Amino acid sequence: MTDETANWLVIVTREALEGVASPPDASEKRLLEYVDTFGQVATYKLEHGRAGKEETIWVQMEDVAEWRSARPGL
Repeated sequence: MTDETANWLVIVTREALEGVASPPDASEKRLLEYVDTFGQVATYKLEHGRAGKEETIWVQMEDVAEWRSARPGL
């Protein structure tokens, strides 16, 4: 991902891949299917000052759940 100041490495954990939809799946197919969702979660973390050091954003299942709860109707 890129914002106005940096290029960000986004790392999606296995748990986030498995938990984003049913049935649990940590495949490349799941990653590609939900790449927009994970990008939105990463942006949400960046906007809330929760990005990691060295331009890295970790997307964990808890982040996906928090992002969804902040957007009713999803």
